[in-house]
Amino acid sequence: MDELTNHFASTWVTFFPGRVNDVLVASMGFFVSEKEPLRSAAVVLCGFILKHLPPQDMGRANVDQVLNALMQMLSPAREKSGAVRGKAARAIGLMREL
Repeated sequence: MDELTNHFASTWVTFFPGRVNDVLVASMGFFVSEKEPLRSAAVVLCGFILKHLPPQDMGRANVDQVLNALMQMLSPAREKSGAVRGKAARAIGLMREL
């Protein structure tokens, strides 16, 4: 699943650079879903999108907002699922180059 998400994110950033913020905002909407798999997929997608986003395009995306939302997903008070918290930590780790 992560390999597909990584490929999708790379393709999206390459071919739709002006729509990166749209997919990030839409994905963050799933951070509050009742469905654990949707929350997990959303945090991973955000991580891969930001991983592939070139530095010159960072201004088009609300990187601070996405990072803040991902950091909130690490809190057991905010996110009950340990699996989702783990995916959020991994998503943040994907951005170590930022």
